[in-house]
Amino acid sequence: MSVTLKGDREIRLELASLQQVTSLAMAKAIALSAARVEATAKELCPKDTEALAKSIGTEMVMTPDSVTAKVGPTEDIEYGKYVEYGTGIYAVGGVGRKTPWVYFNQRLGKYFTTKGMKPRPFLFNSLRKHKAWINKAMIYAISDGWGKVKGMRWTNK
Repeated sequence: MSVTLKGDREIRLELASLQQVTSLAMAKAIALSAARVEATAKELCPKDTEALAKSIGTEMVMTPDSVTAKVGPTEDIEYGKYVEYGTGIYAVGGVGRKTPWVYFNQRLGKYFTTKGMKPRPFLFNSLRKHKAWINKAMIYAISDGWGKVKGMRWTNK
């Protein structure tokens, strides 16, 4: 018994075209989403010295199989994660140090004893603020890619 599928070549070409168009549309949607998250994170982060806000950026990584956007402080601002997640007894998930410690603040020229710092989640809150917009951008990117290949448009109403 044999099965012959007519139009197999055309289907494969359409699927390849769909993947290419959709990948480009998704990359654009991801880049626009990351730009929104980055801008809001810069607004929401603490600005004692402006260093943290100035260090927040976006790194786009594209491979043949995926597009990723990483939004956050650059590696030279190591304290960004402590601001986001907190420290000591206040650390998210209870993973912080449980005993007080002493540290020297160079800017103030003094020693301080602390139990930790409460989290001030500027990245998470930025992402949460734009979640609905990002979801719509992804749906649009997929439907727009399909529409360009098939001449149709799917809408989410």
